[in-house]
Amino acid sequence: MQISGNWANNVATTYDGTTWTPAKKIFWSENKMDVYGYYPYMTPTSIDEHQWSVRLDQSTPETADALSGYEASDFLWGKATGVSQTDGDVQLEFKHTCSKMVIKLVKGEQFTDEFSDDTKVYLHSTVPTSTIDFDKGIVSKDIYGTPQKIRAKQVSTDTYEVILIPQSITERMPSVEVEMSGVSYMFSYRPGVQYIVAITLNSSPEQIEVKLVVVLKIGNRNQN
Repeated sequence: MQISGNWANNVATTYDGTTWTPAKKIFWSENKMDVYGYYPYMTPTSIDEHQWSVRLDQSTPETADALSGYEASDFLWGKATGVSQTDGDVQLEFKHTCSKMVIKLVKGEQFTDEFSDDTKVYLHSTVPTSTIDFDKGIVSKDIYGTPQKIRAKQVSTDTYEVILIPQSITERMPSVEVEMSGVSYMFSYRPGVQYIVAITLNSSPEQIEVKLVVVLKIGNRNQN
């Protein structure tokens, strides 16, 4: 793969629910080819170090001209190796290259109201910028990036999701802030409190699965 000189260079392809239609016709080579696909569409400036960022506001809705903030932050990548025109349809299995955190809100004993419609959930202290390797399908944290605040997408009355650049937190752990009716509730790691993270191990170290669900118990203004 290269910026230019490929058999087909970064051709946009649109799916209408039944058929994939490329922006221009692509004729098969007589030789076998490697086929790459990714989403969302962009104009790469580099094959192995294209600068890219998740959206800082992932709650923005989709419009006729733009993806939602959440969908625009979810970089998908797939590759099929050594295919020819006699193989039939090209099968591309896309993978998610970023991480996702799910935040669930739980009512405390002193919280008797319904969750406010103006509730906002933010994730602090993570770097949103990255570089993309289109050849390998890898998203890497920008080593010079600055940690910022990301607003999560609401998926139900009490559940929010946010897409993150994969990264190790070395100086401070990410914290979650819930803003509701003018009051901010902050979740952070506190001394003397035990936290449990479930890690699923498979036969290969590369197949480890970490599912982190942060549960905020909302009580009065003085509770975290």
